[in-house]
Amino acid sequence: MHGYKYAELILFKLRCPKPQCGHEFEEAIADLMGRASIPCPFCNADVSLQEHKRAIEHFIDTAAQLDILDGKGQ
Repeated sequence: MHGYKYAELILFKLRCPKPQCGHEFEEAIADLMGRASIPCPFCNADVSLQEHKRAIEHFIDTAAQLDILDGKGQ
């Protein structure tokens, strides 16, 4: 996989909660790990990750398992 870890390749779709914005955007799960929120790239409003915490953790775990299978894990 050209040296990339799977957590850098798996994208998670998010939506800005601000009614005037509402844009959907994607972030690599590696950038979401351990964060409570992330700024919307369009309006800079905080997008809470709390409701997605379990899904993000699941994808981080899955990415780590894939890295191990692909010979990139520790």
